[in-house]
Amino acid sequence: MLRWQGDAAATRAGEYWRLFSASWVHLDLQHALLNTTSLLLVCWLCPQARRPGLWPLAVLPALLMPLLEPGPFAGASAVAYAWAMWLLLGWPAGRWRWLAVFLLCGKVAWQSGQGSLLAGHPVAHGAHWLGLVLAILLQLLCTVRPTLSKRQPGEAGA
Repeated sequence: MLRWQGDAAATRAGEYWRLFSASWVHLDLQHALLNTTSLLLVCWLCPQARRPGLWPLAVLPALLMPLLEPGPFAGASAVAYAWAMWLLLGWPAGRWRWLAVFLLCGKVAWQSGQGSLLAGHPVAHGAHWLGLVLAILLQLLCTVRPTLSKRQPGEAGA
């Protein structure tokens, strides 16, 4: 497992496969089941029209985690939180969507303050935050992009 988990120093030393393998390596069966269950649940609940957004959110966390987490890390938590936020941001507009987004962010904030452990290893809370931020940025990009493409030639900013 150690050879496949994420590790920024090892990646910089040429072990580039760690960028892709870290999300698949888990610390124990409980860790694997938590991540797998959350990912399957989001896939099941995610409307067909929003599913293409899951792909970049599956890849980007693995590529960016070594920037946040210098030490070893493993698991798909960044992807799970990114997918959960992406699902919530796609809910119909209204106070329930924002309440759910607030609760998810609050859960991550609360966990971050707890210094929790999973399988005897510290939880990489930066991964959870990274997932949330990436989903929000993708949502903003998807919201702004259609607006920019609707501008007429000669308009300001075109």
